[in-house]
Amino acid sequence: LDECVAFVDGNRDLQGHSYFGRPVLSPLCLGKLAPDRIVISAREAEAEIATFLDSIGIGGLAVRLYGEVNGPSLVTAGARQ
Repeated sequence: LDECVAFVDGNRDLQGHSYFGRPVLSPLCLGKLAPDRIVISAREAEAEIATFLDSIGIGGLAVRLYGEVNGPSLVTAGARQ
């Protein structure tokens, strides 16, 4: 969790709050974060999130916790250094 810079969630009620001391952002912010890695930790929405990440050109950065490796949630992102 030390390298985690943010959590990303499509739920607008969660956006703008913090989780484990990190901001919860909209998926639309992913391009601005320039993440090194995105960990998808939403079992029910994993495929949908993977498709979204692919559509914005960063699907290759995703690690799936429940499905196939390297298939794009948008839940955590680490910043590029």
